[in-house]
Amino acid sequence: FHNMGDCADFAVNLQRSLRQMPWPAELRLKGGLRVSVGALSGGYTSRRPHTTTGRADYFGTIVNRTARIAAAAHGGQVLLGGENPLTLEERSQIDPRCHLSRLGGFALK
Repeated sequence: FHNMGDCADFAVNLQRSLRQMPWPAELRLKGGLRVSVGALSGGYTSRRPHTTTGRADYFGTIVNRTARIAAAAHGGQVLLGGENPLTLEERSQIDPRCHLSRLGGFALK
């Protein structure tokens, strides 16, 4: 993504789109499929083709931290890591129906 605002916008739209899909009855009763999303900005250490798919495979501390942030999110929740993940301008562009709140610091494995 170009910036964390674009990332957050994508994640919010992903969550909404998943709720609107024609899921089987057992999932509809639970509000549809809800996924956890985590994001952190920064650079990766290295990139090389995946041995099976040939698609880009990224490595580095940022990748590991982002995976831990995503694992800490609940279904339907988007967690953005970092001290100030969104600029004021990016915050103003997020759908006003979204609840944005600072959750504070967390210890990640």
